Amino acid sequence: MSRLKKRWSQNSCEKMHSVYLILAFNWRTTMVTYERAVEVADTYMQAMSAQDWAAVMKLYAEDAVLEDPVGSEVKIGKLAITDFYFGIGETNITCTRTGTVRFANAEMVFPFQCIMRSEDGAMKIDIIDHFILNGEGLIIQMRAFWGPETAGPYEES
Repeated sequence: MSRLKKRWSQNSCEKMHSVYLILAFNWRTTMVTYERAVEVADTYMQAMSAQDWAAVMKLYAEDAVLEDPVGSEVKIGKLAITDFYFGIGETNITCTRTGTVRFANAEMVFPFQCIMRSEDGAMKIDIIDHFILNGEGLIIQMRAFWGPETAGPYEES
């Protein structure tokens, strides 16, 4: 019986922690506008296409969290996120938003396509990113939804 109580206590604490984080996010993010969300998405697309990783990092808060793709290792903090982007290297990449930014209470999602070109050919990935912004309009959480079913060879027109 004590194992059951311990497990229940751990689950309850985890749930309470999640509720606290949601409340903290809502409290911290009430001043963000739709216009700022669109600006973040478009700046992100431009910086990714230019391989301007420093410009990408200016969009992130110090305590941000990144999961790209969802299910992979979570990167916590600006240093780990910086390492992630600089790890992409100097790739010939073009990212284009393919739909409208959806925005509610400082959370936003937007679809886009990245085309990566190399000497071996080109590859495309269709992605949906989910950002949560803080009250300053900086990314505090980023999750990228993509996988093998949304990636493949790209034929130049």
